Amino acid sequence: MASDGTPAPDTLWRIDDLAHRSGIGVDTIRFYQREGLLPPAERGGRARLYGPGHLHQLERIRDLQARHFSIGAIKALVEEGRLGLVETIFGSSGATYTRDELVSASGLPEPLVAQLESFGLPSRPEGAEADVYDGSDLEVLRALQGLLDRGMPQSMVLVVARLYVKHFAAMERDILALFTARDDQTGISEEEMEQFENRARVEIANILPHMNTILSYVQHRAVQRITLLAMEEADRRHAGKSPETAQHTDEGQPGADTTDRST
Repeated sequence: MASDGTPAPDTLWRIDDLAHRSGIGVDTIRFYQREGLLPPAERGGRARLYGPGHLHQLERIRDLQARHFSIGAIKALVEEGRLGLVETIFGSSGATYTRDELVSASGLPEPLVAQLESFGLPSRPEGAEADVYDGSDLEVLRALQGLLDRGMPQSMVLVVARLYVKHFAAMERDILALFTARDDQTGISEEEMEQFENRARVEIANILPHMNTILSYVQHRAVQRITLLAMEEADRRHAGKSPETAQHTDEGQPGADTTDRST
């Protein structure tokens, strides 16, 4: 690298050299440039020259495509310089599955998966192809299989899944409206919203973990409360009727004292 911070000449390449180094065709690189996915090339006389930054960008684009993100979704990430958020939001890339592979690996019967899909489970990130699944999709289906393995009726598993999807979808809409719309009902001023939006462009990667912590906490506490209340109710049902009802029922049973004490 030169003293002024620009890449040294031996780290600048013509487009065919960039294509060779990246394994991506020249026509595809030019398409990415037209779509705004690559920064402009540098002028080197009559030629356009590319550097390590272009190569790195191509590698990141290829990684997103391997995760089955559309060009439109990749462009949205590139335009705001948010490619670094991919690992934070979506995790590292890993195995992907077709629907048949997902069903087979999950252990769930296909008709049950079809029922789950009818109300949105598994769901795909915006911009990802609907017929490609990843480890998160497999994990949630295996969790549902785990509930079945531990005795939860299939009908109850379906209701639990549907309720989660329904209520989290409602929360998603509300949070999205908060971040993207101007709603006088929120009590947030126009000035406050503009200041936050400007700051969020820089701080979004640091904001997301805090949002995730809040969401995880609320969900965890809700699950704790549901579990304790459900266990209490189950214990009551298992033990039988309430003491008052049990005393009333015992009257007249074999061995019960039915002596008339009114005299």
